[in-house]
Formats: sequence, C-alpha cells, structure tokens
Amino acid sequence: LERQLLPTLTPDADVRRLLRIPGAGKVAAFTLHLEIGGIARSPDVRAFCSYGRLVPGAKHSGGKAATERGSARTKDGNRSLTLAFSHAAVRAIRYSLYYPEIRAWYRQRLRTQGATVARAPVAEELARIAYHVRARRQPFDGLFKGPPLSRTKQLQWPAGGPPRTPSPAA
Repeated sequence: LERQLLPTLTPDADVRRLLRIPGAGKVAAFTLHLEIGGIARSPDVRAFCSYGRLVPGAKHSGGKAATERGSARTKDGNRSLTLAFSHAAVRAIRYSLYYPEIRAWYRQRLRTQGATVARAPVAEELARIAYHVRARRQPFDGLFKGPPLSRTKQLQWPAGGPPRTPSPAA
C-alpha cells in the first residue's frame, strides 16, 4: 500500500509539510492527509482536536442535575486520526535525541500521571500543529508548546518527490 501511495502523495505540498511534524513518518503523513481532507470543515483547532478524538468528550442532558460529565472519552470522531496522532506522539517522545523538549515535557507529566494519560497531551499538541500547518499552508515553525525545538526534521526527499528506482528492464 505504501509503495502505491508513495508516488501519488509525496509530491503533494500538504503531505510534504505534514512530514516535518515531529514523530510523523510517511504512513502517518499519508493517513493525516487523506483523513483530514479539506481542513475547512473544522472551523478552529478545538473542533479539529475534537474530531480527532484527542480531547475528553462531554455529555449533557439539558441541564438536569448530576447528569453532566466532562471526563468521558466518546467514540465520536475519526479513529484513524486518533491512531495517527497517538503513534506520532509515541515516536516524538521516544526519539529524545531529536526532540528532547518533547520528551522533557512528557516526563514532567509522567511524574503525576500514567503513561497513557501523559501521552495524550503530546498527541493533542501534534494535532494542533497539523491543523495550523494545513490551515495556513505553511511549514512547521519548530515550536512545541511555546519554546522552539532544538532540531526540526529535514525533508527525506528532494523537492521532486521520492527517489526513483531504476526499472528492472535495463
């Protein structure tokens, strides 16, 4: 599947911008590009994070007492976006050589929360980054929760797309 999508999606400018997000590899960038579709359907970053199932859901029952809850996760939204951002968060945390600021931010939360709960805000911040990259059509500016990252990703391929392999008919 990756071999079939690579020549089609890599030359796309949106995919190339998504590839620069910390933790986002080829498959994650392809998934994000295809699942997000038109960014215009999300009016703001909060709606986008909600659609990606990265924030707690809320159920309200018309103001009746004791029926409101705000901490429950719902199954509304796009599961593929949730998985893509979660995997990107794991990779961004794991590669501390490239992103020590992200790992430090995660470890600060890990002291008081479990690993899964501490990883969720990292995935949410990556979703915020992806939203702004897509909405503004500008490359990732290297900021994570305010301070700049010490390193940013470089493109894996030249501007023309992925490297071409010689045909076997030679």
